[in-house]
Amino acid sequence: MRSARIRAARVLTVAAVLLLLWTTGCEDPTGAVTGITAVSSVAAPNDHFHRATIPLSDVDDPPASGRNYVSTTAEGHSHVVHVSQAQLIILQQNNAVVTVTCAANTVTPPASHTHQFTFER
Repeated sequence: MRSARIRAARVLTVAAVLLLLWTTGCEDPTGAVTGITAVSSVAAPNDHFHRATIPLSDVDDPPASGRNYVSTTAEGHSHVVHVSQAQLIILQQNNAVVTVTCAANTVTPPASHTHQFTFER
């Protein structure tokens, strides 16, 4: 019973943090938006989330081979998020892009998992 309450508290905590951190842009100290940020989470048994940001410079001038971005670190690991040139052009046109990360191997469960990020300008 106690572990179920702890698990429920973790889920609520992760949800609250995601709500606070969700943003569609990353600001520099002057308040200018410099990137598009998305947040992705996984549930029990190892509740955690990552953020990934695409710089607006990549959206405005998409590299031919796309670009790899590294998510923030959580639970001792991060993920590589690949966004293709076609996806960057979709973002340039103010449409959403959904991408799934490469799997990350971790010591604690979930041992191998991916994250899905939805980027919106």
